Amino acid sequence: MDFSNIRFDDSGPIYLQVVRFFKKKILLGELKHGDELPSRRILSAALGLNLTTIQKIYKQMEDEKLIDTLPNSKTTVCLTDEKLKEIERELIHSEIKKLTDELKSCNVKKVEALVLVDRIWEEGNTDL
Repeated sequence: MDFSNIRFDDSGPIYLQVVRFFKKKILLGELKHGDELPSRRILSAALGLNLTTIQKIYKQMEDEKLIDTLPNSKTTVCLTDEKLKEIERELIHSEIKKLTDELKSCNVKKVEALVLVDRIWEEGNTDL
């Protein structure tokens, strides 16, 4: 698995940013039910994060029922159709929230924002 495109920012705790990275991989179909995740030590080295942070990442994903780890076994992605829909709703909501907050901070009116989003959606036009 390639981790070269993961970028950390000030949007929240690093461990949650990594969980979000895995959720995006799931949503994009790059991680599927039954796929094996790297060991905690390998992920620690790949991301340059300490093992405690990696443990927190895996614990969070286990709590959210995204992965399954059996004792002395590999960690695998554990997905149902409902879990996949839940991830999709969560990520879409988060991105739309960021966009609307940014537009509001620029004093863009709702109707103007909707027109602009529609135009960009249909034409791919990014010119304001």
